[in-house]
Amino acid sequence: MIVPEARTQAPRLERIAFAWNGSASALRALHSALPLLLRSGRLVVLNGSRQEPVAPRLPAFDIEQFCWRHELHCERIAIDAREGISGGALLSAAMAANVDMLVLGAFGHSRLREWALGGITSHMLAQSPIPLLMRH
Repeated sequence: MIVPEARTQAPRLERIAFAWNGSASALRALHSALPLLLRSGRLVVLNGSRQEPVAPRLPAFDIEQFCWRHELHCERIAIDAREGISGGALLSAAMAANVDMLVLGAFGHSRLREWALGGITSHMLAQSPIPLLMRH
């Protein structure tokens, strides 16, 4: 969990956003955040899904079924993922949803690729004014 340095009070964690793109790291982040999600009053799923299964031979993960099974009240917000999701778009969607924390899968690339293409993980670490829960 990463809390911005400028933050002076503990996060309320009443509204938690979850960045879902269908990746294994997003799925790991979801499972890691489950204790916090169960205590929250609202879960906002920021969906930028690539619509591909986590593993090629397994069926796609059904996030609605997961929420239903754990009695989570969730709202879905679609993020246009045609050209990939940028850190700015993800952060803007989280801020517009007025959430207390953002849960997302973290992924590292080589330094050259991060420099050339940027990265959501590095953008979120540098720019996010809200607490983050990241899992690689």
